[in-house]
Amino acid sequence: MQKQILVVLLLACAACRGGKSSKPASVNGTIGGQPMDAQDSTSNIYSFDADSEGLVYIMNVASSCAMLTAGNQPSNAKVIAIQIAVKSATGISAPSAVGTYPMYTAANVGGASGNVALARYQTSDATCNPTSDIEASSGSVTLTRVDATIYAGNFDMTFSNGDHVTGSFNANRCDALTPTIGGTCI
Repeated sequence: MQKQILVVLLLACAACRGGKSSKPASVNGTIGGQPMDAQDSTSNIYSFDADSEGLVYIMNVASSCAMLTAGNQPSNAKVIAIQIAVKSATGISAPSAVGTYPMYTAANVGGASGNVALARYQTSDATCNPTSDIEASSGSVTLTRVDATIYAGNFDMTFSNGDHVTGSFNANRCDALTPTIGGTCI
């Protein structure tokens, strides 16, 4: 049976320092009493209906795009899943410019407009069963580079349990990245 780490889609309710860093991600602080131990980040543009959003996943495993492309998911995973978009009266679109994207929750993003972000911290056990799912409740993501191959930037977020983290990402595009991580547990 296939198990998945599920990420809430950005608009379900609405129907680093970027660039030259060689490190793909860093996370300062703890979540649920544990350090993130970021090893990699990856990004993609996810389209749904006529809308789209930017996805950035920061993970505690190296070579995450190769793993996802091979149809695998890591055991004992730690993932910060960030969703970024520009929301207007006519729709939702993935970011096409640098800037700051304020953090919303799934419950309050419906009334938002302009730049928006959501984030979740999710973990799994040795058999890829989900073990925690904590939503970010405040903060922001600042994109410092946006192009066809990468989202780079930094973040400062507080989760619903009160944990606070800061960090950066230099997330290369990975076509295999979607709002869920599934496949063979490795």
